[in-house]
Amino acid sequence: MVNVVVCIKAVPSDLNVAVSRRTGEPILEGTRWVINNWEKRAIALGIELVKNHGGACTVVTMDEESSKVALREALALGADKAVLLTDKSFEGADTLATARVLSAALTKLRADVVLTGSRTADRRSAQVGPMVAQLLNIPAVTFAESTELKGKTLHVTKRIGTKLATYEAPLPCLVSVGADRAAPAIATAWGIYDAYTTKDIIVWNRRDLDLHEDSVGREGSPTRVRRFEKVQERKGPIECEFFEGDADDVARQFVRRLKSRGGNIR
Repeated sequence: MVNVVVCIKAVPSDLNVAVSRRTGEPILEGTRWVINNWEKRAIALGIELVKNHGGACTVVTMDEESSKVALREALALGADKAVLLTDKSFEGADTLATARVLSAALTKLRADVVLTGSRTADRRSAQVGPMVAQLLNIPAVTFAESTELKGKTLHVTKRIGTKLATYEAPLPCLVSVGADRAAPAIATAWGIYDAYTTKDIIVWNRRDLDLHEDSVGREGSPTRVRRFEKVQERKGPIECEFFEGDADDVARQFVRRLKSRGGNIR
């Protein structure tokens, strides 16, 4: 038996949205919300693990009315349970504050395997999954292609360039699923029926998760978004720089390089 929890997020079905000149915010009125394909692949992987080993696949997401649509879609795709994390204090969360909320929920759910999309279609930061793993103090493998559970160890395969690498991660662990994972989950007619008639959405707030209000939302976010701008895709060669060392060394080198290029980092 394996307890799988998949973290998802609702994103606009059409990412070519307008940005308000007055507020600098995206104009999202009338937007149709969906689960992005990376997370649909994660759901498919979670359902596969449960089918092969028994247990349950739970989906969890944060706040906003649009999230209920995503949870219903996930239930239609085959997830067993859905949890909505909603509280006024969660508003304005950056990646770190979001990771804190998700980590608290995952602890409460006692997840054996945490699955995420490698990144979301709207922000593409690819930060939340690894942050959650760090907060939970569990191993993480990113951009996974396939998994195989053997006892209490998850064998995870990912593509690096033209080669495949396999990692062994003891449970509990976190895996972010990349685009190389075969096909995303697909809803059936019976799945859609069950999602709206026989399956409920569990709702937890900040107190249910035993979180202090200073650690979540805007208060718990060291990053602030000033405004959104539409940018043109840059074409031509892209310069890449690699940093070597352990995680702390790489982080320090990265911050120093950003500062040397004029980045405003506290």
